[in-house]
Amino acid sequence: MQAIAAASGLLHLLGGVFVLAVLRREQNPGFFVAPLALNGIWAGLLLAQEFFYADIATLTWLLACADIVAALAMAAWNLLLLRLFADSTGGKLFDNGLARGMGLAIAAALLAAAWAALAAPIQGLAAGRETLILLFVANLTLSVAGLILVENLWRNHETDTLWLIKFMLIGLAVLFGFDFMISADALLWQQLDSTIMAARSVLHLLALPLVLISVKRLRRARRGMLLSRRFAYHSASIVAAGAYLLVIGLAGYYIRFFGGSLGNVLQVGFLGLATIALAAMLASGSLRGRVRNFISGNLFDLKYDYREEWLRFIETLAADSGAPDIRERLLRAIANLMDSPGAGLWQWNDASQTYTNSLDWNFGTAGEGVPLDSRLVAQLLSDKGIVVVAEERARSDGSVLPAWLAAEERAWLIVPLVHRDQLLGFIVLRHSRAPREVDWEDFGLLRTVGRQAASYLAEHNASRVLAESHDLQLFNKRFAFVIHDIKTVIYQMSLLLSNADRHASNPEFQKDLLLSVRESVDSMKRILTQINSERMKDRAAARLDLVGLARSMVEVRVRAGTSLKLETDVDVLPVQVEETAASSVINQLLQNAIEVSQDAEEVVVRVHRDGEWGCVDVIDRGPGMDEEFVREQLFRPLRTTKKAGYGIGMFQAREIMREQGGRLLVDSRPGRGTRMTMMFPIGAGVAGLASVKAS
Repeated sequence: MQAIAAASGLLHLLGGVFVLAVLRREQNPGFFVAPLALNGIWAGLLLAQEFFYADIATLTWLLACADIVAALAMAAWNLLLLRLFADSTGGKLFDNGLARGMGLAIAAALLAAAWAALAAPIQGLAAGRETLILLFVANLTLSVAGLILVENLWRNHETDTLWLIKFMLIGLAVLFGFDFMISADALLWQQLDSTIMAARSVLHLLALPLVLISVKRLRRARRGMLLSRRFAYHSASIVAAGAYLLVIGLAGYYIRFFGGSLGNVLQVGFLGLATIALAAMLASGSLRGRVRNFISGNLFDLKYDYREEWLRFIETLAADSGAPDIRERLLRAIANLMDSPGAGLWQWNDASQTYTNSLDWNFGTAGEGVPLDSRLVAQLLSDKGIVVVAEERARSDGSVLPAWLAAEERAWLIVPLVHRDQLLGFIVLRHSRAPREVDWEDFGLLRTVGRQAASYLAEHNASRVLAESHDLQLFNKRFAFVIHDIKTVIYQMSLLLSNADRHASNPEFQKDLLLSVRESVDSMKRILTQINSERMKDRAAARLDLVGLARSMVEVRVRAGTSLKLETDVDVLPVQVEETAASSVINQLLQNAIEVSQDAEEVVVRVHRDGEWGCVDVIDRGPGMDEEFVREQLFRPLRTTKKAGYGIGMFQAREIMREQGGRLLVDSRPGRGTRMTMMFPIGAGVAGLASVKAS
């Protein structure tokens, strides 16, 4: 104990000399030297107590002086932090209300500590426990004040200047935190363990190098730091919470002291209720709003920190968690700016030709439609724009509000959403959680964010129209495919009718005719299904025998009188493809091959396997196509060389193959005919990107 106290006192005094030497050219170096010197004196007084332990009168005075010097040292550290804050803002030590309030609290704590410390040697045993409690409360106040200043200096310093004082702040945070702990413990048990003082000396020794490092760094240029609203709000919250806990602690002590046999039970119950009340107050949005309004109105020239508010506005719009609809995020963002718990959005409705409620967020009323020629719309489009509902209700010359809105007690402000001089809609805000006056700053901010919100809303409307146009385009595309399939069925039925004139009396032809008609009906049913279905890629693929499918399609056309030949080197060839998709593509390519072939020329359908692909070749001896036509024209929609064609068939075939994970290859030469190869994946896990190769 003696060695620790001696080392602490000597090192702190040497530290004061070092600081004085380093900062001799700085203004007011005493703010740095004073706390170090006082801590050295305090350690010396602790050391002196060991030598006068038997002299009660002297020991009492030494204890009192040690308590006073310890309080002075803590106050000096607080003044140093206030000085750093004032230097960074370019002002004087007590240039603002927050610094003056902290100064008054420190002065009051010092007076209380001095009075309580001197009561023991002067009054003796008559001093009582009250003076001891007062000393602990004073130390607790100084500790809380120090923690508040350390926390806010750390929070509000810029990153490139924090390194100047961060080690000193860490050391002081440890010292103030330890003093807070021992003061709270002493206040609870009404006594102070002497061994804790030894630990306090050790902590002072550990913190000293951190302070000296920062002192050396402070010789360099320091940049300013402005008082922020967050700083003020957190400081006020911590001060209020600390004061509340002090009052509750003292009240709990007196309840236990005067409560008799039930004192402990009553104290626990009281502290529990007080804790619940504190939690409720901290969670109260109304109370937080009142505190923010008070701070903004009394400590700052402007009501808003516009940079912070804008970043919060953008962050709310960008975060889609819990609110995927951009309109709801717009309501939340604007309501949060004004501390409003709810809002409603009215947008233009073409069907009713009025502005109707399109979204409600904690507002609770749908209202009625507002016509375009109403006085409210004219007011929203005027230079003022923002409508204060309470002011409109009180107007003697007639309100611009519709009757249902004037009767809505929760309505507070109406914010127009103007985009390119057009009113897209308006937002009705509920009353703020805490009462507040609406002034020119509120109007300016709301007009700005209203225009920004209107641009988001215009983009949302445009995206919705674009999505609807895309859906319509997909439907038109499917319908074009359906038209082409109907054309194919009509061709087959026409071929049957032309052969019926010659073979109507043949029983075999009649049997084939019925089979062909049944196949055509099934095709028409599939076509009708496609009209209301999603695109083919959304339907699950299944295992399909490619040989069986090709054979059935060839047989139908052979019965209709078409010259076709099926060639295959396998009996069964299962592939992973949707049956309707595969039959549609094969049918399309067969139809093209038949149309370009002469009557006597045979079209060959060849089914074979090529590695992991099941292949169907459709080979004709028609006029063929050159390479440029295959590359530039063959697969483009609405391009055709047929007189009765639609230019959809090959485009449809390619799209289906892509959707099914297959490939479509073309091998054609002018005068030599064409070979179309459809490649379907065999394995269930095969799903490569579709490709079209021309060779």
